[in-house]
Amino acid sequence: MTKPCPFSRDRLPGGLRELGPAPIGAGGDGAQPAASLPGGGTTYAPAQPYDVTPLLHPKAKYFGATFDGVPKDLSPVERYASQVGRTPAMLEYYLGWGDEPQAGQTRAVWEKGRLPYIAWEPHKATFAQIADGSQDAYIVSTARTLRALNVPVAMSLAHEMNGAWYPWGTRKATAAQFVRAGRHVHDVFQDEGVSTVIWYEDWLSFFFIDCKTHDGRHLPGIPGYRAAVRDGYFDGVMLDCSGGLPAAEEAVRQEMRTSGRYRLTSSLPYRTSTGTGHFEIWVRRGAGLR
Repeated sequence: MTKPCPFSRDRLPGGLRELGPAPIGAGGDGAQPAASLPGGGTTYAPAQPYDVTPLLHPKAKYFGATFDGVPKDLSPVERYASQVGRTPAMLEYYLGWGDEPQAGQTRAVWEKGRLPYIAWEPHKATFAQIADGSQDAYIVSTARTLRALNVPVAMSLAHEMNGAWYPWGTRKATAAQFVRAGRHVHDVFQDEGVSTVIWYEDWLSFFFIDCKTHDGRHLPGIPGYRAAVRDGYFDGVMLDCSGGLPAAEEAVRQEMRTSGRYRLTSSLPYRTSTGTGHFEIWVRRGAGLR
């Protein structure tokens, strides 16, 4: 039997009702007119923008996951929950640059008691193009779709931008370009009165650590990660075990196996255009992850 999601309909912060106008500076501007989603279909006429403030400071940690086929097909989520005994509170899926958000499916995710998380992938535009305004028609369209939908959505732009493997990564873009693009997208959303998006950036931060141990030592790099695992610093760790692990990840994996502080909860296979692999999800014992 699976445990209930912390954001099931009867436990959502404030329920599914409107919580009043958005906070000043969040992009909301009070009452909204009736709005139809692009492509027709259901018309939503919310009295006020949904206030996402309670979701920014939840009483428990978000336990998130992603699966092939979501959000159109939510059956993998239920299968996963039955296997691990816990229902994800956040569900991630990807939005290609130029594609419209899957509004109906996004609403379904929220109404199932899970926070939708959209990873926005700019495969078809550079940071410079996003920042210079040439992509504004698409950005505005996306913003209006999410505003009309009026449910909370977590969203990131160009995840793992400080890695080298994506076209928006460090081999083809700079940190300054990313910042300009991200600020421009945020400003466009705010200009369109979107207050229901929780902006989140997915940094790749594995190799950058300065761990202060319980005895006051500062340890960088691999020794720092080993010490952090021994001290139970991380609530959870996900490793991408495709093609062998680099030295730092392998050190963390070995420490988790031997320290007794963590347990392996899932080993999830995946397939991409470049091959296959699997993710390992390790959770600290007693972490209370939902």
